[in-house]
Amino acid sequence: MITNTISAFEAPRQRSSFFLEDSDEPGMATSYQKRTIYRLLCENMEDGEGREVNINQIPYVSEDEASIWIKELENSIW
Repeated sequence: MITNTISAFEAPRQRSSFFLEDSDEPGMATSYQKRTIYRLLCENMEDGEGREVNINQIPYVSEDEASIWIKELENSIW
């Protein structure tokens, strides 16, 4: 589950490019997964729900954890 620390409304969109790139570390989320998470978070912000997310965790998420986050976001389970 995503740790709540800052409001999704506070996540600046212009920061997305520098921390959503591929990592050199094995097992870390791909840039595609990171960008998908970021896009879904932004879409969920726009629906007025005001979901709480820690956008700063995205660069450090594992590939497996990223898959879980994406499924949760796509299904709006949290």
